[in-house]
Amino acid sequence: MNFTGNKEDWMQIYALFYLMGVGKLINREILDIFRTDAEGTIRYQFADGHIVCFFDRKEFDRIPAKEFAKAAKQIFEDVKVLDADTETELPYAAELLNRMHLTDLYSYSEDKSAFTVRTVEGKRDLVIRSKFNGGCTILASHRAGNLKYEIQNLKLNGPTAKKLNGISGDNAVMARMIEIFRLYGKLKFSDPENKYYKNSLSLIDLHFPKLFAEMMKLFYTTELITLKDILEEVKAMNPFKINDDLINKHHFYEYKVKQYLIALVFGFKPSKMWKGKLSDNMPLFVEKDGKITFFGPAYREELENYLFENARFKMPENPDKHKFGLVEKENSLYYFTLNADIIIK
Repeated sequence: MNFTGNKEDWMQIYALFYLMGVGKLINREILDIFRTDAEGTIRYQFADGHIVCFFDRKEFDRIPAKEFAKAAKQIFEDVKVLDADTETELPYAAELLNRMHLTDLYSYSEDKSAFTVRTVEGKRDLVIRSKFNGGCTILASHRAGNLKYEIQNLKLNGPTAKKLNGISGDNAVMARMIEIFRLYGKLKFSDPENKYYKNSLSLIDLHFPKLFAEMMKLFYTTELITLKDILEEVKAMNPFKINDDLINKHHFYEYKVKQYLIALVFGFKPSKMWKGKLSDNMPLFVEKDGKITFFGPAYREELENYLFENARFKMPENPDKHKFGLVEKENSLYYFTLNADIIIK
């Protein structure tokens, strides 16, 4: 059968083939890879330079590992020149997928993992995070993630609000904010729009919603993009009036942001109540040069630092879809809402 997909789709197969080709995950020999397809779970055992394929405990094929290494390299070369949404067929990859008895580029697993890798340290359910399209998104814009700011120091009415919302263009959200400031208005954080998001953010820290809101506002009002750089500005402002020891010796602000990034990677969603439990699925990052980055459970601090060093805000493509960047009236007060993607670049 034929397989058609875009860059993101083929990165799922690239990661699978790459690991089958190298046979290692963080310097540990891979014993098996398990992939769930329409008919059930298929086991791929590593043995003497071959991938031995089993379904229902019966061997059905034996493929040299070097074929997967070659195919992974070719997938990388073929899809890196494609536009993000361009779909393509890769016949050489389809041939291997058919031999592996796979029917889809994505796994059918209920926990949304791509596949499971077994080493001497045990099994790891992996989720592929591809940075091939300019970065992998760990927080996608959604109305549930909107942050509300009260517009202060500015007398507004219906016609003025309508005029502000009528400002359009590629950077309409920023342009509306600039106009509010030009009229001497101020934006003071009020609350996350969604109660689940508010409670989930507060679980990280009772003051974290305010901290994140300050970071979001700085993204829109400065030329800063990375969370690391924006946090330096927040530290200088020190909105929580934290003492110097907590800021400089214990890295209070960095710690809170790292907790949030970890939560996002392990299942945190603004639209659902988060209870602090991290998903069992481990992220495997496909870098822009095709290399694989993976941090096992024992490397939690390294993963936190990796996320913090590479996280940045990104302007959503369609703010109107998620109803933010607008002046809205609520109980005689006027509010402005902000939102943004977070990607790992």
